[in-house]
Amino acid sequence: DDRPGSYMRLPSGLASMLTQVRAVADSLSPYEPPPLLRSDVAALVESWIGNPQLTWASLVRSTSMAEGDVYRLLARTLEFLSQIYGLKVTHPSLADTAHSAMVTMRREVLQELP
Repeated sequence: DDRPGSYMRLPSGLASMLTQVRAVADSLSPYEPPPLLRSDVAALVESWIGNPQLTWASLVRSTSMAEGDVYRLLARTLEFLSQIYGLKVTHPSLADTAHSAMVTMRREVLQELP
């Protein structure tokens, strides 16, 4: 197995955004448990969306996750983005961003996902 034993490096912009999201999630903790926000998972998704020339094989080699786990993670991310895209009437800018990410994500093995 030639995959690295460490996680992908988290870009500074993404790290800052995750810090902000964690603060909002923590502020809502009296009402509901905060979600698990994993920076390693966010970095993987950001790499796939942020670099359209990145191949599936390169993405899988860049992480210690199993290929099936990477696939499921990105498939679930597409599902979440499609839910955000459904908010286009009330949040058009956010929906447009979600749609752009979905278009970029649907390549190689993810091409046939709904």
